[in-house]
Amino acid sequence: MKEIIHTVEIEAPVATVEEALTTESGLSSWWTRGVSVQGDRIDFTFEKGFNPLMRVEQREPGKLVAWAPESGADPWMGSTIRFELGERDGKTGILFRHRYGQDLPDEVFGVFNFNWGYYLESLRLLCETGSGKPFQPEA
Repeated sequence: MKEIIHTVEIEAPVATVEEALTTESGLSSWWTRGVSVQGDRIDFTFEKGFNPLMRVEQREPGKLVAWAPESGADPWMGSTIRFELGERDGKTGILFRHRYGQDLPDEVFGVFNFNWGYYLESLRLLCETGSGKPFQPEA
């Protein structure tokens, strides 16, 4: 199966990055404005046909946040999304991995790869400047 891998260095402490990856206010400030966090479930709103409900599969404070789509995320079903964190000298490194559970055409995989790059940059901007560039779902 295909896997998207990105590395990002963020000039912010790991606690700041982790907050952006785990809280409703953080997630809505870099990925999509449509977010609802309830326990280990995160409901994301994007557009018709793509509104993933994620389960927090694994969390190791300061080291790892991992999600698994539960519904509303075809063709992401069966995939895993991991943010592996490390801090050095007040900066946070992220090794991002999205391993797909099904084969995807190269064109679709390319779009997803581009989108993850865009949103990881949005995460970096949020953590460094206080303002990201999240998706704006239609009301």
